[in-house]
Amino acid sequence: MMAKYETGIKIINVIPNFKIKFPNNAYMLKLNDDIDSVFTFLNINYKNNYNINYNYFTRRYTSDGAQNITMYHNKNIIGFVQSIPTTVHYNGMVLEFNYIDYLMVDPSFKHKNISSILLGSIFNSYNNKKSIILFKKINERLPCQHIIKTQMYYKSLLSVLPVKIENIYNLRDEPLEIDNIFNYYGRLMERYSVRTYTDSALFAATYISTSEESIYVINNTNGYKTLVIGKKNIYKTANNIYNCFDIDLIVGELKYSEYINKTLSNILKQHGYDYYNITNIAHMSKYIKDVSMNTVKDLYYYVYNLASPEVPLSQFAFSS
Repeated sequence: MMAKYETGIKIINVIPNFKIKFPNNAYMLKLNDDIDSVFTFLNINYKNNYNINYNYFTRRYTSDGAQNITMYHNKNIIGFVQSIPTTVHYNGMVLEFNYIDYLMVDPSFKHKNISSILLGSIFNSYNNKKSIILFKKINERLPCQHIIKTQMYYKSLLSVLPVKIENIYNLRDEPLEIDNIFNYYGRLMERYSVRTYTDSALFAATYISTSEESIYVINNTNGYKTLVIGKKNIYKTANNIYNCFDIDLIVGELKYSEYINKTLSNILKQHGYDYYNITNIAHMSKYIKDVSMNTVKDLYYYVYNLASPEVPLSQFAFSS
């Protein structure tokens, strides 16, 4: 891990081969095991206020190059972790990252090094021993240098009164606009020094062919567009279930925060959403302040096996 910010970007070292020994035969690791069992395990063990979207999880689980490690004890799942190869534009370089997600350990097996075993198994699965790993940590800071620290925010839609939907559409409903929006998105993303790479085929597959992730296109009065990119999630609080649109990015015209919020809130309300969330990255800070969003929690991003300068929040546009 990076101990401090560096002036340049370089691979730190070769990832070692981790020797994994179990105390007995009751423990077992499996690669890309039964997805339904894993999905059930994650939803049982995630905090009560969060549910994983099955279709989104399935698409991630079965994506090209995905490594899904499941750990068992006496045929019961006690841990899981996922790694997905992700191409990232990083401070002028195009780098291949492995994005770690869904690290989960059964609470009854906490403090038994299960997380270390799962991560070691993932690292052992990489053919490239100079791989770069990217992951995020919610609320708790690790004893190493993060590349960014930020916050997550939410906006309630419960009091929104729906009106006629105008000057906004879901790209999925206007598939003939895919090329125009993809080219516009590509130009916008060039503003950010750290951003996720996507090509036209992946863009169309994500935002036209599936229903979990969406791009809402807002036509502003000055003729410029705002793109709101995110996905549906379900949260539970006090035995109530809420539909939430988790925003990855808002890019494009950002001068008219109140108009964007009003227009977006209206269509989200009519599409059955109760809240929307956003992380303060890219150029979101002004928008978050303008529309008086509420803080949810802190969020840290870390890289493993890469030395790097600090990344300004305004230049970080990575979406997972």
